[in-house]
Amino acid sequence: MLGPIGSNGAGKSTLIKILATLSPPGAGPVLVAGAGVVGPAAEVRRHGGQVPPLLPADGAPTGYEKMLLSARLYVIPRNERRARIAETPDRPVQHYSGGMIRRLEIGADTSSHRQ
Repeated sequence: MLGPIGSNGAGKSTLIKILATLSPPGAGPVLVAGAGVVGPAAEVRRHGGQVPPLLPADGAPTGYEKMLLSARLYVIPRNERRARIAETPDRPVQHYSGGMIRRLEIGADTSSHRQ
């Protein structure tokens, strides 16, 4: 397991976004398990994962938004996404109980992998 460390503004979040194929690298090739991060994202994402913070600092996403993001990250076809996450509460995660947050994280991981 690896985790970047550094002061604010050092590029930790940028590095993670590049490795997760969410942002393009500024220059030069970036490989994850031999697959380039520029190109088909599914190959790179098959070799990695992330553990999000308990409550993300990026505003107040809803459970539905978190599940939708997870489905997009795991390249679930658009026509399947909404059906898979239809019963997810569409209220801010910050108002969930600890147990409900854990259920959301498990659901984001396991339901996104089902084919």
